[in-house]
Order: sequence, then structure tokens, then C-alpha cells
Amino acid sequence: MRADVMSEPGDAGVPNDDFVVLSPEVCVLLDGVTPQADDDGCAHGVGWFVRTLGSALMRRLSGSPGAPLGDCVAAAITETAREHRRDGGRCDLGNRATPQATLLVVRCGPTSVDYFVLGDVTLLVDRPAGLLVITDDRGERLAQEFLHRYGHLPAGSGEAREAWDRYRALRNAPGGYWTAAADPHAARQGVTGAVARDSARGLLAMTDGATRYADLFGLTDWAGVHRLVTEHGVDELITRLRTHERAHPEPGRRRTKISDDATVVRIQL
Repeated sequence: MRADVMSEPGDAGVPNDDFVVLSPEVCVLLDGVTPQADDDGCAHGVGWFVRTLGSALMRRLSGSPGAPLGDCVAAAITETAREHRRDGGRCDLGNRATPQATLLVVRCGPTSVDYFVLGDVTLLVDRPAGLLVITDDRGERLAQEFLHRYGHLPAGSGEAREAWDRYRALRNAPGGYWTAAADPHAARQGVTGAVARDSARGLLAMTDGATRYADLFGLTDWAGVHRLVTEHGVDELITRLRTHERAHPEPGRRRTKISDDATVVRIQL
């Protein structure tokens, strides 16, 4: 396969917490979750976490080419938890804010393209039958429910903070939404599937900092995103996104950041 990659931090003065690693058969893409608590109980940070987890996952996938993707994700989470403790156990992995990430894996085998998606990363599969859109929207759906119920509360008020705390408590909890953190059980929660290799012409993997061009700002639809990247390249999507963000810096009910780390990976099969 041939891959083109573009990744850019949301703020030039802050490290990029997206992470992508590729082999001739596999793409691993992670988006580090920005911590909302003052103390996440970790001595390392989100950047360390996404690099460590992503590298561990690629090793597992390379060493076990036929293993289910979810099993490889679970093993990589377990390995990363051990790395947390290697320096003497200073990391509190029971802290709900412990470093975590959304995660996408694609493995291109001789007969099928297998995928695993956990959290708000998105995979587009270009097929003769039409574009297949794969994402995990549980967190977004819950966020919209909370906005509908509590969006009238004054920002910064005690009631608004309590509502936000209730929403965050649903992360990595039954009936809530899931990210890759320290508990390998999250690997059972991924959106998984496969597409016949001969029916997949290409793939487009994106973190939510890039998909906001369509799903937050509504500047086009998924077909338009795919067409833009196919015709003009991965960098053009991010260029147009940043132009819009700079021209419209005002926050909204769904927009907590002016810009976010954005990564686009185009794979031609």
C-alpha cells in the first residue's frame, strides 16, 4: 500500500499529541485525550502515553499478523500499563484522568481489510459500492444529550461543573463511551469489522481534529472530504481547516478548542 500523511498540532507552541505509525500492512493512529483534571496521577503525560501505546501496538500487530485486532489492542494497553509502573509505581492508573487516547487500527491482508476504532477517530473506506464511514460516536452522542439537557446552565456555574463531571464519569464506564487508557477491557468496546480487499480501493484515517472540517463546521460531507483529499492531497484538508478556524475563532456549544491536533492518513490499495 502507499500512504500519505499530514499531522499538525492545534497550537504551534504545544506538542502534538496525535501519533501515527505505519508498516506495509498496518496503520495505527492515536489521538491523545487532552486532560481535564489538574492532576492525572501520571508522571509521564499524554505525549508519552500515545507514543508508548502506539509503538507497543505496532509490535504486537507485526509479531502476530493473524491475531484479532482487539486482542492486540488489549495486550498493548497491558504492556503500556507495565511501563507506567517501571519507574517505581509513581503513576496512579486508577485515576479517571490517567493519560488516554482514541485509537484506530487498519490491517490490510491478502483477502480483507480489518479495522478497529475506539473513540472519535474516523475511517473512510472507498468502495465501488460507495463510501463506508466507520467511527465510534458514543462520546459525541452522550455529549449532545448532556448539551440538550444542561446547555442552558451558565458556563462556569456550579451546576454546569457538576453536569460536566457527570458526563466525564461516563468515560470508560458501562453505558458510556470508551478510550484506550490503562484497562485492557476497553479493547472489547472497539468498533470492529472487515471489508473484502478487492472491494476497497483506498482508505482515509483521521483524528477528530481533522474531521471537524465536516462533522463540526459542516463545510462539506464525508464524500466531500474524501474528494478533497483525493484530488488535492492530505495537506489541503488541514490547510482549509486552519483557514476556517482562524476566520471563525469564536467558541460554540460543541467547540472547546479553537484548533485541535489534526492528522490525516490516506492509504491507496
